[in-house]
Amino acid sequence: MPITKELSQYYGETKNQTDTSIVQARCSVLYDVENNYVLDGELAPLSKGERAMAISHLSCCQQGDLILYDRGYPSYDFINYHSTNNLDYVMVLQDTEE
Repeated sequence: MPITKELSQYYGETKNQTDTSIVQARCSVLYDVENNYVLDGELAPLSKGERAMAISHLSCCQQGDLILYDRGYPSYDFINYHSTNNLDYVMVLQDTEE
């Protein structure tokens, strides 16, 4: 993202190995893999977590949809939210080594 005071204040900044700060946002997308289109998307400050963003996408889902998640999403509360709302899901719990 462009490095401006306004964007920095809203989205936040990160640093890597250098002392240079960059403006960075968090992006989350709900994508329909069968029909190849985006159902919902969000660009948010770094302070907003991936799980919170994923839950906001669920308003675009309905019973019978299968929601796929990669690693990093599973938690008791996150899984409980899906179960309580009768949403079908698959989550990767950990990487497996061959």
